[in-house]
Amino acid sequence: MPADLPRLMTLRPLAATFLCGAVLLLALCAAVLPAHAATGAVLSGALVTDRGYSIPLPAGRWRVTHTAEQPQTDHTMKISVLRNEAADPLVPYLILRWASEDRAWSDFCNPQTSGQAFGVERLGSQPNQIVQRCARMYVSALPHGASNPWWKGLDQGFLQVDSALRRESMLLAELSSFRWKGAYARVEAFIRSGRHGVAAGTIRDDWTAGRPQPWRSAVEAWTQQYLRQMEESVLNGRSVAVAMLQSPTATSVDEKIRQMAGAGTGSRPNTQPASGATAPAAMSREQIEERIRQMAEATRVPGPPAAPAPVTAAPLAPTAAAVPVTGQPPAPSSQELARLAAEVARLREELKSRPPEQAANAARNPPPAQAAPSGARRLALVIGNDAYQGVAKLQNARSDARAMGDMLTRLGYRVRVRVDLSERALKDELRSFKSEVQGGDEVLFFFAGHGVQLAGANYLLPTDIRGDSEDQVRDDALPLQKVLDDIQERKARFALAIVDACRDNPFKGVAGRSIGTRGLAPTTAATGQMVMFSAGAGQQALDRLNDRDRDPNGLFTRVLLKELDKPGQSVDRVLRTVRTQVVEMARSVGHEQVPALYDQTVGEFFFRR
Repeated sequence: MPADLPRLMTLRPLAATFLCGAVLLLALCAAVLPAHAATGAVLSGALVTDRGYSIPLPAGRWRVTHTAEQPQTDHTMKISVLRNEAADPLVPYLILRWASEDRAWSDFCNPQTSGQAFGVERLGSQPNQIVQRCARMYVSALPHGASNPWWKGLDQGFLQVDSALRRESMLLAELSSFRWKGAYARVEAFIRSGRHGVAAGTIRDDWTAGRPQPWRSAVEAWTQQYLRQMEESVLNGRSVAVAMLQSPTATSVDEKIRQMAGAGTGSRPNTQPASGATAPAAMSREQIEERIRQMAEATRVPGPPAAPAPVTAAPLAPTAAAVPVTGQPPAPSSQELARLAAEVARLREELKSRPPEQAANAARNPPPAQAAPSGARRLALVIGNDAYQGVAKLQNARSDARAMGDMLTRLGYRVRVRVDLSERALKDELRSFKSEVQGGDEVLFFFAGHGVQLAGANYLLPTDIRGDSEDQVRDDALPLQKVLDDIQERKARFALAIVDACRDNPFKGVAGRSIGTRGLAPTTAATGQMVMFSAGAGQQALDRLNDRDRDPNGLFTRVLLKELDKPGQSVDRVLRTVRTQVVEMARSVGHEQVPALYDQTVGEFFFRR
């Protein structure tokens, strides 16, 4: 027997192990090939991009017919063409685009620069916000031999389309969601409205003229909920579901609109519109605006679960492209969406027909034509302290902070929400937040918890405050003026500090002597700053109206949250409206609470346009 045979026999299992490892490595590489390897895959739920996020797809099965890359000046656009596998589909094709790099995306949703687009809608976002949404509509046809760089080469994804479908005029819904210096995704959906009853040009004409029309209502509602689901998936990393657009039944929707407007066919007008709406003739302008907001909110498909879905970093692959959706509440039917959207359109028409004196009132306070410059960052630090150790605990501060954080995120702020902070954590958070602020930013600071005034200065209390002496409180608490000075030092363009800390003095002093005074003292704001307290000097801010009040938020914050969500109002107008409503609600239970506002801003700023 050769002397080296035992050694060879020992190496044989090692070689087999190496070979198996090589096979596994090749299989893994095959699973993470670039996106073009997935042409022919059938997807449902979502398309997983090579950027680690997914783009949701309407319900159904979608086959990838073509993929491409289009190099741009400072990024590369990845593209997938998807064909609906259903028979005679209303939405036969989608084109999905996403960027390979993060960059400072410019505002392209300006109706003045959108060419042939109509129905341009930002869905509450503003040109200066970090997070942008844009929906635009076109009358189009499937790309075929186009020389336009945007479409060039994509006709390979439509090679199997019959000639009749190529000639068909369709609605093209273009939906984009992106974060400044972050992720970018766009969905272009072709909609065969002509095949299902109404020519695309007719829908465009009605849409442009502002005429209520079933197709317009259905498409508008669908694209808006689709765009919001895109944002949840692309920017927030959550698994979401998108319902498929359904052809509206024109007759039934028109009849419902006539019933809402009290214009039946010779029958007695309906004075109780659907969904409990007040009769239009009895509604004030403000009531109509609020009703529009409620109905627009009702057209949204219920949101995804709160917990974010795991983020998969792998590129598009046949086995990994579908994103399962669990725990998702059922979406409203297309007929319900169409009905709700039609009522919104009718109410908007009702606004236009208000009496002249109401129109004159609106003309005296028109919204400004422009918000902050495009590209301005929005940053927010939100703090809620409930779990105090040495003084009375609170019940609403954490829920106030979390609700405020959610609202500010929707309004385009990059938000840091922190709860139950000790002295060290509170001061560390302020230092960290200060380091992020840059010149030209729009900054918001929100604090809910205990506060106290000492010798005319206001202090925000951490959860581990002891209150043994006034000197100890000054050393351990956070001076509100330091917050304002730090933001001013960073040259923020606009700064708003909202402090909901005007409760009873939390300290019980030694030998019956209290430390500090109840409520917060009047303050000063630097140029470009605005400060609002939930109550005036010496007043107590209510957490509840009575023992039956089960609202998780304090009186001031709950009113503020409602007003923040209303578009087209400047910040100072929002805060003054909040003050008026808080005063009225507090007086209804025999309490005096007048939120204090200190304003040194120059120009007008908006939470929503």
